[in-house]
Parts: sequence; structure tokens; C-alpha cells
Amino acid sequence: MYLGILYFSSGSFANKPQGENWLLDFLNPTSPFTYVCEEMMRTLLNGLDYANSFCEYFNMNRGSEDCILNIIKITLCYFLLAWAVTIIKSKILF
Repeated sequence: MYLGILYFSSGSFANKPQGENWLLDFLNPTSPFTYVCEEMMRTLLNGLDYANSFCEYFNMNRGSEDCILNIIKITLCYFLLAWAVTIIKSKILF
């Protein structure tokens, strides 16, 4: 079930427009997989005539620069959060 939620929230099949599903509206912007799937699709279709229309059809309209920037921001945020939790937990335990 977790993988199903992860795949659907990441937009690997298609990105739903905002407001169609409250769970996807919450998970979509916070998941790095959303941006990774879109960037992989754009890289796969790079150079093809129908790449832009294909991405628009599946609502993958963030663009490469925005995807890469969001991947870096989310990854850095998750790393710093995990680091802080590890430090706090180690202070509590010892």
C-alpha cells in the first residue's frame, strides 16, 4: 500500500491537477519522487517533437530547473531533519 501511495503521489503515472484529491495535494509537493519522475520523463523525451505536448497532457509542467531545484531543497531538508533528530536522540540517550 505504501508503494502504491508513493507511486501515485509521485506522479509516475500522471500528475493530477490541484484540488482533485486532498491526499495527493499534500503528498505531491513534499515528495522528491514527484520531481524526479518529471525530470526523468523530460530527460527520456528530450529531443522529440511531441515531448512538450506529452508532458502537458500528463500535467508535468514544472520544468527541469524547478524540478532540480526542488529535489535539492527537499533532499537537504530531509538530511538536516534526520541529522537534528539523531543529535537530539543521542543527547537524550546518553
